[in-house]
Amino acid sequence: MSEVKPISEFKILLVYPNLSMLLAPPLAYAIFTALLRKEGYTVDIFDVTAYVGEGATAMAENKSIGDEMNTLRSELAEEKDH
Repeated sequence: MSEVKPISEFKILLVYPNLSMLLAPPLAYAIFTALLRKEGYTVDIFDVTAYVGEGATAMAENKSIGDEMNTLRSELAEEKDH
């Protein structure tokens, strides 16, 4: 049976898709982030707002988001191997 990792080794990624195109994530993201960090989790927010703008193509937007997700996936795979 595998060991249970300590909370400090868990990484949580909150993804904010910004479907309504607000300038900032809702307060709930800040609250959840603060609560999780207080409990000892490593937390990050991925806000796609910066990846959407006038003149940007859907392909470029998807590539940027995909690149970020691939980076995170690689980090998780490396940690799993250790």
